[in-house]
Amino acid sequence: MSKIKILAGIFLFLTSFTFTSCDNEPIDPNIDLDEFNGGGNSTGVFTAKVGTDNFNANQLIEAEYVNTALGTQLNIVGVSSTGKTMSIIVHNPTIGTRNASSDLSSLLSFSYASSANDLYSNINSATSQYSGTLTITEFNLTTKKLSGTFSYTAYGALSSSTQIQVTEGKLTNISFENTTTGGGNNGGGNNGGGNNGGGNSSVVGSYKLTAFNTSVPTDLNLDGTASTNQMDEISCLNNSFLTINANNTFTSDAEGVDIEVTVDNNGVEVESIVCYEDAQIAGTWVLNGNTITFTYTEEGEVYSDTFTIQGNTLKYVLEDGQVVGVEENSGAPVYLNSDITLIYTKQ
Repeated sequence: MSKIKILAGIFLFLTSFTFTSCDNEPIDPNIDLDEFNGGGNSTGVFTAKVGTDNFNANQLIEAEYVNTALGTQLNIVGVSSTGKTMSIIVHNPTIGTRNASSDLSSLLSFSYASSANDLYSNINSATSQYSGTLTITEFNLTTKKLSGTFSYTAYGALSSSTQIQVTEGKLTNISFENTTTGGGNNGGGNNGGGNNGGGNSSVVGSYKLTAFNTSVPTDLNLDGTASTNQMDEISCLNNSFLTINANNTFTSDAEGVDIEVTVDNNGVEVESIVCYEDAQIAGTWVLNGNTITFTYTEEGEVYSDTFTIQGNTLKYVLEDGQVVGVEENSGAPVYLNSDITLIYTKQ
């Protein structure tokens, strides 16, 4: 099969029915990753020792200070030149030392991903205990600069017995985007712009793809009735899922539709529509008001996508994509230009 990847779910370089979005290209120094909502790349130094290896966010640093339903939140993400990712989330940040805990008003969360299948966080899934310490030495809302040090024990997402010590963590002169409306720890909350209706905990859970809507209707099942929801036309996407974990990691399947080209006994190429399922993907997520941004690494490249939270659903809109359709007369598969909207519903 001549495979062009199709990601029915959260693939962050979303190729829905054989397309690649220009808005979700892999990170490189020439790309402004606005999908993180941080207003462009931050400046500063973000380093740590991960086991015996050195982590240096020399590819990308993004930092933002936002309102949530529980106050304010500081999000920091760093990506190394080899695609390794580390993130820090601090609720209601202040200068001083904070020990990690599950208290949402003072939550301190760390995560680390060396690859899509090698994820860690500072939460021990066996005991539900949080590990780590962050000392903020500078947090200036005027200059929009922050500095500090940190360390934590990183537990494997699949098994808490897999552990890595993260030490010598340094944040130096990190610039951040301030989108808070209240300015400071008392400016968030429901009156300060937080519109998630319950903080991180409200978005955590299992989601199922319930709509794959396209601006161009198709008749993939050749019943004579074209549909804009591709899930009404083909069953490939019916079990697509997304799981958002409390430790700021996520997993998603990678089901989709492709056009398979085979050669018959007469040497003639024959095209047909087929379903496929790739390996599951995993990564980290960051909440910003009523949007959630997913980041993961695939084959050494880092990708990011932002969904809008609407009640118990997550919505992703992609303009100018391509979908698989069929020719009206022959029923042969073709590619059609189309806008695409994905809807995931919490289960």
